[in-house]
Amino acid sequence: MPAAGIRWITADMRRTVSGPYDLILLLFHSFGFFSDDENAELLRAWCSELAPSGHLIIDLWNRERILERFAPRSVRRVSAELAVEEERTWDPASERLQVRYTYDRAGQKRRYDTSFRLYSREQLEDLLQGCGCRVAGTFGSLEGAPCAPDAPRLVVWARNARSTHRAP
Repeated sequence: MPAAGIRWITADMRRTVSGPYDLILLLFHSFGFFSDDENAELLRAWCSELAPSGHLIIDLWNRERILERFAPRSVRRVSAELAVEEERTWDPASERLQVRYTYDRAGQKRRYDTSFRLYSREQLEDLLQGCGCRVAGTFGSLEGAPCAPDAPRLVVWARNARSTHRAP
């Protein structure tokens, strides 16, 4: 049952929906799939739709951890019928991770190729500040674990820079 007063929107993130919004969530590494210019423009557009006291939370894979533990290939069994193979390459010049996923369900294989930008904490903070947001906190998980090089995630909480409220 939807909470009273909450307006949920499901849409293509490249098409901004007029706000203002009290909260914008970009979860489960849903940011960074486009060129650097497109990523920055997308973030600028959404930040411009934040209410004066609005919040933006971005949840990404932790670049430092991925690069420290980089493996060009892995296979995991999701269920008795499904195995997922990942073949990865890292391009330091573009700071992009390319991944070929091969889904094998009982011998039927499907491939999916993707590429996304891995941002460092500093790069993401600079990008947000350039978009009119003030970083209020960084975390290593959605549960609020400390931001650290070995944390599984990079979660950045930003506030609209026009906010008159200070982060706790």
